[in-house]
Amino acid sequence: LRVKFFFASGTRSASFILPMATLYPSGKSKKEEQLTQKELTGLLLDGEKDWQVRRRVAFLLGDKRSYEVAEALAEVVRSDPSLDVIKEAVYSFEAITGYRSPDLFEMKDLLDWWDTHAPEVKKKLG
Repeated sequence: LRVKFFFASGTRSASFILPMATLYPSGKSKKEEQLTQKELTGLLLDGEKDWQVRRRVAFLLGDKRSYEVAEALAEVVRSDPSLDVIKEAVYSFEAITGYRSPDLFEMKDLLDWWDTHAPEVKKKLG
């Protein structure tokens, strides 16, 4: 239990800023807050991106209230190899959908909830 508490209460990704020049070397200079929802979900689902990038993107998506974002976050919970990325995805998923995780390490509960409530969330968020 102490390990779970330590991991769950650890710092979120506010101190890490996306390396925009590396992510978009040929594009115009952009700030992470200027990225579109589509760009963010693309970065999140790109398993080739560094885990810190995916974690930060999962954090940033927490205030993008849309069905597509919730769906992308659920996919990350289902398949991302990094627990740090999954943790941020769970927190953002909770903020968007209203789901509350009984246990951060029990991803199956979130995925079962999503399978049942996705149509309801889609209707609510559009």
